[in-house]
Amino acid sequence: MLNSCYFISSVQTLLITLIFFLYKSQKFKLNRYLGFFFLTLFIETVKIILLRTYHNIYLIFLPVNFNFLTIVFLFFYASETSGVIIKNKFKYYLLAIIETVVFSVLFILVWFVPSLIEKLFIYGFMDVYMFSSSIFIGYFCIRIIKINLIHKKKLLEHYEDVKYKTLLWLTAFCVICIALNFLGFFGRFLLLNNKSYHILIEVLFLISLYYITIASLVQINISNVINLNKVSLNEIQKELIDVCKTIDHYMTSEKLYLNPSLNLTFLSNYIKIPDRLISKSINEIKNKNFNRFVHEYRIEEFKRLVLDKKYEKYSIEALAHEVGYNSRASFYKNFKIIVGVSPHDFIKNK
Repeated sequence: MLNSCYFISSVQTLLITLIFFLYKSQKFKLNRYLGFFFLTLFIETVKIILLRTYHNIYLIFLPVNFNFLTIVFLFFYASETSGVIIKNKFKYYLLAIIETVVFSVLFILVWFVPSLIEKLFIYGFMDVYMFSSSIFIGYFCIRIIKINLIHKKKLLEHYEDVKYKTLLWLTAFCVICIALNFLGFFGRFLLLNNKSYHILIEVLFLISLYYITIASLVQINISNVINLNKVSLNEIQKELIDVCKTIDHYMTSEKLYLNPSLNLTFLSNYIKIPDRLISKSINEIKNKNFNRFVHEYRIEEFKRLVLDKKYEKYSIEALAHEVGYNSRASFYKNFKIIVGVSPHDFIKNK
C-alpha cells in the first residue's frame, strides 16, 4: 500500500516540477525555486521507492540526499515573495555541497569496502546526519514562518484584495515539517523497532507532500510579491503630506507668495525640495496645480488687507500689487475664479 502511495506521490511531484519549470506565469523566475524544491523531493521519493523495493543497504549512500538543500529553496521562495533581500546566496548552498560530496565519497567507499557500512552505523554516522539535518530543517522552517509574517503584514500596503495571497499554506507546511522531524528523531532513538510508529510518520510525510503540491500549485499565478525596495502607498502619501506641510509653513511664516517672481523653481531652491515633488504634493494632496495654490494665498491676503483699516485708502490695483500681482488682468481673472465675484463686488459687499 505504501509503495503505491510513494509511486503516486513521485509521479505527482514530477508533474508539479515540470509545471513550475515550464509554465510561463508572471512569477516564472520566483516559481523556479518551487520547481527545484519539488525536483529534489521527486529524486528523494524515487530513492525511497528503490530502497523499499530492493532492500539494498547500498542505496542509503546514494549521493542524492538533499536534507540540506530542499528547505533552502522554500526559504528563497518565501524571502523573495516577501521582499526580503538575501545577500550572498551561495553560502546557503555550502552544507548541501558538503552533503553531496560526503555521500559521493561514502558511496564509492562502501561499494569497494562493504564492511565499512557496519562501522558507519556502529559509530552513529546516520544518527549524526539525521540529527544535524533535522536541526537545519527546523531552523529554516522557523525562519520561513517569520518571513511569512512579514509578508502578511505588508500585503495590505501593496494590494487592495489580499484574498488567497498570504503564505499561510507555506507556514502550515513548515509546522508539519518541524513536527515530522521531531517525530522522526524521537522514534529513531526510542521507538526504532516500532513499525506502526514509522508507518505513521511515512503516512504523514505523504500527506504533507500531497498538501504542498496542491497548495503551491494554487499560488502559481497569484500576484502576492512584495517589493520592499518600492515605497508603499501609505509611505508615499505620508511623504507628500509632509511636503505640503513644509510648503504651507514657508508660505504662511515668510509669506513667499508676496514675491511677484515666485514660481516652482524659486520655491524649490528656497525650501530645498525638488520641484517635481512640490508639484506632485500640491496636485495629489491639495487637488490643485501650483499656480492655483499661489493665487489662493494671494487672494486670501488681498481679502485680509481689504478689511484692514491701514489699507482702506489703497486702490484695488495697489492692493493687488501688495499681495504679489504685477498684472491687473491676472489678478481680476483669478479673483473671479476663486472668489466667484469681481474685486469691486467683494469690496462693495464686505
